[in-house]
Parts: sequence; structure tokens; C-alpha cells
Amino acid sequence: MSILAKIQPAARVHHAMDLTEAYNLSETMQPDLVLLDETHAELSGLPMFLSLLSALAIDWLVITTERRLDRIPDRRQARISDVPRYLKYEWAPRAALRRQLIKPPAQPRPTISRPGQRAPTHPERRSNVVVIGASTGGIEGLIDILSGYPVQGPATVIVQHINPAFLSGLANRRDRLCASKVRPAEHDDVLQPGLVLLAPGDKKHLQISDTAHRCRLIEGPPRNGHRPSVDMLFSSAATALGTRCVGVLLSGMGRDGASGLLEIHRQGGTTIAQDKDTSIVYGMPRAAVDCGAVQELLPISKIGSAVLKAASTSRQTPHEA
Repeated sequence: MSILAKIQPAARVHHAMDLTEAYNLSETMQPDLVLLDETHAELSGLPMFLSLLSALAIDWLVITTERRLDRIPDRRQARISDVPRYLKYEWAPRAALRRQLIKPPAQPRPTISRPGQRAPTHPERRSNVVVIGASTGGIEGLIDILSGYPVQGPATVIVQHINPAFLSGLANRRDRLCASKVRPAEHDDVLQPGLVLLAPGDKKHLQISDTAHRCRLIEGPPRNGHRPSVDMLFSSAATALGTRCVGVLLSGMGRDGASGLLEIHRQGGTTIAQDKDTSIVYGMPRAAVDCGAVQELLPISKIGSAVLKAASTSRQTPHEA
């Protein structure tokens, strides 16, 4: 059984029955430490799970009996009898030090307009905008993409299916890893280079205004079982941005985002999806491929550079030509 521990003054411990559940809990709860027993440490899905933990800077430890596992570094193993000592004297001081050392990037951030301020004028208003949809397995992919952003990275809007209680923590972690500013979106936010906005909560959909490059938080029923919905974001982006839209669909269950990505494609925007081999769940990307919405099907390691390339390509909409 995998055990996820949130180390705080009053520790909270959550149990997972398998690696899939452990992956989902780790992705949404951002624990300080993950404890794995030796039976789960030998499963084929372990490398992908450990990759997620590494991307999120989450510590992990395999609890063994008397034997050692060849696949696990000795420094990441502890016998059952040693666990209390390990957590108290070895892991806890390192974790405290790690938290003290995690700081925002040193390079200067761009000046960001707040909701209600006047939108930037040409050429920023006509810059390409990236919209990203993700669900199960998407957090690791988003970190991979955003870690490659420069300070003046493309204006980016993201819908990630996640428990809203964990959104703030996710935004903070991504902000530390991204040179651009990352935060939850607010109504009337201006889309501009150097700013990455995440759809907040589960009570409203996030859309892009078709009259100005601004975010809109819209009330409405769930779409495809989700609120916020990737399709709602993508559809509004297709209408508002046309050829200046770069749509990206990452790992996730179901088909949310497929029809919206098709609209972006039909409006002349660039469409990218994560391939099967690197997706934790190939549901959303598969649905987009099946409906003909995807121009580039790429492994997650290549999506970041493809996004930056597409976002930097200047293309005119018909009324600008």
C-alpha cells in the first residue's frame, strides 16, 4: 500500500491502494512525502510515478523488509524498523531546508496588468495566445512545458481538472518553476506576454472575450462533466483569436477539449496534443485525434518547444491582412 504523508505541525496521512491512486493523490494534493512499500516499488508504472514526484519536488521513500531492491537507490530505502528514525532525524531536517531554499526565479518579472486595467495596445494585443487543457497526468506535462518559458513567455490560459482546494498550491509551485508569472485567473484579467493564468475553482467556466484579450469567468452548467471545461475555453479562444491561437491538449480521461481543439483548427490556429506513449491517460488526446483536430501529436518532452515556436510565429487574421 502506498502512503502519502503531509508533514505539518499536525501531520495528515492519506492511503492509496495502488500506483494509479497514488499518482492521482500526489498530483492533486502535493504531499511533502510519499512512502511506498516494496511490492508497489516493483510495478512497471513506477518510473512514471517517480517522474511525477521529481517534477513536483516531492520526496519519496521505499519501505523494505530485510532485502534491497535493485531498482531503488539505497538512499531512498529504509527498513520498517528504521522509518521513525529516518523521518525524525534524516528526512525532516532536509525537508525543512529544502522548503527554505525554494525561491522564485531571480530574473525580473514583467509588469503585469491587473483586472480592470486597460488592455495593452499593439503589438501585444495581437500577440499569439496559448490555451492548454489537461486532466489526469497533466500536471507533470504542464510543469515540463512551463519550465521552458522565458520571462516574456507567451500569454497562456490553462484549464486543469483538479480539486479547487489545491489550485493555489499548484499555481505557486508552477510559478517557482516558470520564468513567466503564474497565478489563478481573475475576471477581466488581461492576456499578455509574461503571464500564465489558471482557471480557478469549479463554480465558473473560464473563457476569452471575443472583443478584447481578456479573461471572463462565466456561470453555467458543467460541460463534458467538468466546470471549468476545456472545451469552453478552447471554443472561446477559437472565436476570439483565430489564427493567433495555439491550442494544446494534454493527458486526461474523457473527451473534454476535443471539440474545442477542432474549432481552433478550423479557425486556422495551431493544434498540438500529447501522444499515447507519454500520456498517463490517453483519453482526451485520443478523442481529439479521432475527430481530426490535431495537427501535431508529440511526446511531452517536445511540446514545450513546439508551443514556443508556434506562439512566436506571426500570422494575420483575415481582417488584419
